[in-house]
Order: sequence, then structure tokens, then C-alpha cells
Amino acid sequence: MSLPQSRASVCLQMRGYHLTRTLMLAAAAAAIALVAPVRADPARGADVYCGPGIAPLAGFEPAVLTDRTEVRYPPSSEEDWSEGWVLLNFTVAKDGSVQDLLATDAMGAKAFVDRTVRIFKGWRFKPAMRNGAPVDQYGTEFIFEYRMEGVKDRSAVHREFVQRYEQARALIREKKFTEAIQRLQNAMRLRTNLYESAMASFALAVAHGQLKDWRAALFHIRRATISEGAFLEPAVKVNALALQVQLETDDGNYRGATCAHKLLLKAQPAGDPDAAKIMAKIEAVLKNPAPLAIQGRLASNPAVEGPATWTHPLLRAKFYFAEIKGEAKSFRLVCTGTVFESAIDAETEWSVPTAAGECNLRVEGAPGAQFHLVEGW
Repeated sequence: MSLPQSRASVCLQMRGYHLTRTLMLAAAAAAIALVAPVRADPARGADVYCGPGIAPLAGFEPAVLTDRTEVRYPPSSEEDWSEGWVLLNFTVAKDGSVQDLLATDAMGAKAFVDRTVRIFKGWRFKPAMRNGAPVDQYGTEFIFEYRMEGVKDRSAVHREFVQRYEQARALIREKKFTEAIQRLQNAMRLRTNLYESAMASFALAVAHGQLKDWRAALFHIRRATISEGAFLEPAVKVNALALQVQLETDDGNYRGATCAHKLLLKAQPAGDPDAAKIMAKIEAVLKNPAPLAIQGRLASNPAVEGPATWTHPLLRAKFYFAEIKGEAKSFRLVCTGTVFESAIDAETEWSVPTAAGECNLRVEGAPGAQFHLVEGW
């Protein structure tokens, strides 16, 4: 298949702090056709912050990028028309340097991750200010997109990928979900553009959902809707976001569900009736002062190096761990204005300072470790 003449580019953006399943999966499963290239607080539910940037914090001025080294497209990926993205999490230190840099997810060639991390370490920022003094800003996220200029957005252009993808689609229609997953995983190892990888991720989410593997389905739907679902067809994007609302809710990530629903309403103002029912339940849960018990399970991400993890955005002021099974070793609490690390035990209750800002909890340990995280006031 011949491709148009083009060149590569790298885009980046700062991320914000980010009823039946059967009905949603049925709608999702009907929307995974590839497009060929065209020739010519207790009441915090309502005020969950979804970006842009970090959530407002009293007396706090966010860091601003001032000095960057250009991230060049890896030659090998440019030659085979491969695209991808890398999601970074880091601290902007009070001297403006980048600290605690971590690639938390990625799509595409490993060269994208290696090059992004190596170059990004040298970037500099005007530090965050709090009440007039420079301070560390924790939990900052950037996403780098490696894109081929001249290739039409939301078009499938890699013939071998398209063949395997269509085979997987046929298997999903035949309810052979395990075989479909294997075919899609093989397709993802080929060179892909951003549209192709997003569509494959959506199909993987649907197939895993049909097998009731909700955690795997959530992992893939988050990849499908990266960059606010920019790489999906509009109709597919609506189905993907509706499915994400359900999966985030099942995972206890009410912030993630709320933000996915806001994107869904932006893409389709009429909304989705099943998603609307879920959001009504979320509002009731968030306004209820009773403790929130959320099941966590550690999993590895083959796209990035590091231990098995589970991440969760906190919505309440206190938390503790219960019913720990396996090696859930430690956690890192990353808030806009503070960071804290500790070993995990079943006896301690931790409190989050009121001036910390929005917080994300990252638990590390061995794959398969399970526990309950209990949030309270």
C-alpha cells in the first residue's frame, strides 16, 4: 500500500487531573469498524475537576514550561510510518527542574518511550508559586503524541494491521472473544498509526468486557480514549466514552467516570441514557457520608518498565487499607501541593491535609495483589 509523502511531528499537551454492561457492550461492539483512508467533599460529585491543567488551589499558581529541547521522531518509526504516544508523570521542583519522572503508559514503539524520557529530563519550568513563594508541583502530566504529518486523521493505512483487525472483528461477532483478543494483541505488535491503535484498544475493551474481565477492559478503554478520544470516529467515541463511564464506576474511580461523562456530553449533548443513570448513582454515592470501599488489584503494564501498580484518585480526606492479599508493598500519595510515601499495613489510617489539593494514590507491589481501599471523612 503506497502512502502519501509526509514528515513526522511530535505534539504534546498537559493533561487535567484526569445500567447494564450488556447494553453498553452491545452498543460498543457495533461501533468497531475501521475507516479506510479517504483518497480526495460529601457533595463533591458536582464539582469534580476534569481540566484543563490542575485543579484550582488557593494561593497556588501552576508551573509554566519555559525551556524545552525538541523531541525528534525516532528514524526507525518514521521510516515504517509508525505513530504512538507517551504519558509522563513528574514533579516540577521549586528550582524549575523535572524530578521523579515516570512513563506511566505508552502506545507504539519502545523508542518513543526511551527518547521522550531522555529528552524530557532536560526541560525547564517557571516553578509553581504558592502565596508568592516557589514550591514543588507534584503529579504533573504531559502526553507526547508522535504523529505522521500528511496522513489523514482517523484512517487505517497499514494493510497487515487492517487484515488482522478485521479478522478479530469477525471473531467478536461470532462471540469468540478469547481468539479475538489474541488476534488484536498480535495486530498491536505491528506498526500502527494513532487511529488504528485506538480502534484496536476499543475492540480489546469490548472483547474483555464480554469475558467479564472488567479490569482489562478498563485498561484498554482508557487507551482508546486517550487525548479525549481524539483518534476515534465521532460515533465510536460516544460508544467508547459511555463504556468508560461504566468501567470507571465499577472500578470505584468516580472522578474518572465523571470526566468521561463530561466528554460524552461534549461529543453528544443528548448524552446516553445508561450513562446518565450511572451518573445519578455516582452523585448519590459522593454525597453519602458513609465510607467508600474500593477494591484494588495490582497489574503490570508491558508498555512501561516498573512494578505492578494500581492508581486511584482520592475524593475524601482519610483512607486505610483492608483485606490485603498478596504483596501490596507500598503507596505514594501524590497531591498538587504535597507528596507522601509509606509501606502498606492494615492498621494505619492516613489523613490528607486540607491544603494538599487533588490527590492520586499509586500502590505498588507484586502482580495480582489485592486489597480494599476505604475512604472516609
